[in-house]
Amino acid sequence: MTIDTNVEQLKRMIIKDITEYILPHLRQFESINDVIRVMELREKDEIYENPHYLTVIYCSIGEMEKAQGRMARVFNELKLDSQKEFARGLANRLGLHVYLRK
Repeated sequence: MTIDTNVEQLKRMIIKDITEYILPHLRQFESINDVIRVMELREKDEIYENPHYLTVIYCSIGEMEKAQGRMARVFNELKLDSQKEFARGLANRLGLHVYLRK
């Protein structure tokens, strides 16, 4: 923005962006199950975020079996000792278990 910025035009652009892009995007997340569905789809498409987000969400909604399975899989896919240490601590806080596959 500068002193020459047309404030009314800027306002129209912001309103358009909010109504045409931001709100429609947010409408896909009306429930926690919507969030999970989108995160699972993104992961299937190999769009990765933090591998522990879904584990924590599963725990928060009581899906402990899903959380445990995911934690074990993710833990065994981690390469760095520091990542494994973090995952082990998170698992403990969530009441989950991790173990190395032989």
